[in-house]
Amino acid sequence: MEFSLRKPMPTRRQRWRGFVANVAAAAIILTGGTVTGQGLPPLDEIQAQADDSPMPGQDDTPQYVDQVAAKAFAPPPEAKRLSKSSNLWIDRQRKRVYVDGYVTLDRGMLEMFACPSGTKEHESVVALLAKSREVHTALLAVGAKSGTVVRYEPRFVPPTGQAIRIWVCFRDKNQQFQVVDGRKLVRNIKTKKPLSENWVFAGSEFWTDPIDGKRYYQADGGDMICVSNFGTAMLDVPFESSAQSADLLFEPFTENLPPRDTPVRVVMVPIPFPTDDDPVDDGSSDNDPDEDAKPTGRDDGESSAVPPLLRKPTERILLPPAKPATSSDSSATSTP
Repeated sequence: MEFSLRKPMPTRRQRWRGFVANVAAAAIILTGGTVTGQGLPPLDEIQAQADDSPMPGQDDTPQYVDQVAAKAFAPPPEAKRLSKSSNLWIDRQRKRVYVDGYVTLDRGMLEMFACPSGTKEHESVVALLAKSREVHTALLAVGAKSGTVVRYEPRFVPPTGQAIRIWVCFRDKNQQFQVVDGRKLVRNIKTKKPLSENWVFAGSEFWTDPIDGKRYYQADGGDMICVSNFGTAMLDVPFESSAQSADLLFEPFTENLPPRDTPVRVVMVPIPFPTDDDPVDDGSSDNDPDEDAKPTGRDDGESSAVPPLLRKPTERILLPPAKPATSSDSSATSTP
């Protein structure tokens, strides 16, 4: 018996929730009503309130790709899990955030690089098994500094925040470990070149419902890691990038991507702010991520000039599941 790895069509309730989220986002833009300066709860508080429901895929016959991804790899060594309801870990010593997910799109137009599973898979390269607000908290926990989201009035102001390096780790069809700079998985539609700038930790915003007083973290609606500018983005690109369908700038870099539904582990690393000790940029760089190895993070992840914390993750962080498979069938569905 074969099982489909694709998710079923959303239910009427799910479509209604998506509609409400879109209305809330539109209201915040149209009215200018924002709640700023309010930080996220501390890590221990979020862990105390974590959902105790079982993780997806704990049955013996996973049917959906998020269930397969949820148990594809062992927990990263020396990292602490953020909550029981997400595949999200932090390593404070190495200043790394790990979150599992799967490839969801290899062709088409992009507004996101990554979204929470169950939100905007139709316009994202990967879907991740964590809420945006949880990933936000994880980045704060490893020392990342959030900035400001994009502004359009009275003039365009790009998003700001600490630059974040993103690595995508997976096993190919031969079960060989692979790690790719996340920027190489998206490319400019016109130039066919990969994204050169790192994402910045814009931090999204909270919105308070004026009727019931509840506060909502806007990036939970899907805008986790964007390649089009959104005022709700958690991570965004630090330049003008239209979100209008006719003017979208990016598409998946198909040749660099593993097949759709492949489980991945995304590693996020805050890039240290430049200091007076950093090399001086003489303007000779073409801003290619493969050729610039300054401590600002624009590098290939292997040069000795790159700070150790920013170098490529090794196979050590991507191990098989700790629980051995009981049959050849379950083994095949438990690994990427």
